[in-house]
Amino acid sequence: MKKILLAIPTRGQIHPLTMDTVIGLLADTRHQVEMFQGWTGRGPEEARSHIAKYFLANDYDFMLTIDDDVSLDKNPLDMVELNKDVIGCPYPVLMTNGIQLCAYRDEKAIRGKGLEQVDELGLGCTLIARRVIESLKDEVPFVAIRNLDGTWRVSEDRAFCRKAKQKGFEIWANFDILPHHFVDIDLTKYWINVK
Repeated sequence: MKKILLAIPTRGQIHPLTMDTVIGLLADTRHQVEMFQGWTGRGPEEARSHIAKYFLANDYDFMLTIDDDVSLDKNPLDMVELNKDVIGCPYPVLMTNGIQLCAYRDEKAIRGKGLEQVDELGLGCTLIARRVIESLKDEVPFVAIRNLDGTWRVSEDRAFCRKAKQKGFEIWANFDILPHHFVDIDLTKYWINVK
């Protein structure tokens, strides 16, 4: 039985369907699952870093992050047995060039099937092994890469994946689990219809 921190980085409001997912995960008896809400008014990178600090101060084996606007029909705890360094479930995101899944290879968003090794992921539904977080304990694990004018060039989740890869860890995408991503609309509905 693994000990898992179910981490919800939030800006203060958790979508009701996210809470439905959380309740189901907390009831999973295969593992010891504990919830921690990383709250901040300043955005996800500070929340994720706060969560990582809490994670390292305790004896968890894995950290499962589920963003406050993501829900799931399938159980991401099924991925624990795979024992991957970092494995996430790509979800739809709205970008300037349309809706895409947040899994990247060679700087390009990709569509995949099953389990595939990737370069970067959005961390909205991601299982991270303790060994990865421990390797980054002497730096800020979740911080965006910014342009000189202060705008984001690379988000904190993709930057985290770059740091993990530089330390020799593998990043995996599980395309068999498609999370729902809610902004003002369910982007998953629209993603399914994009061909």
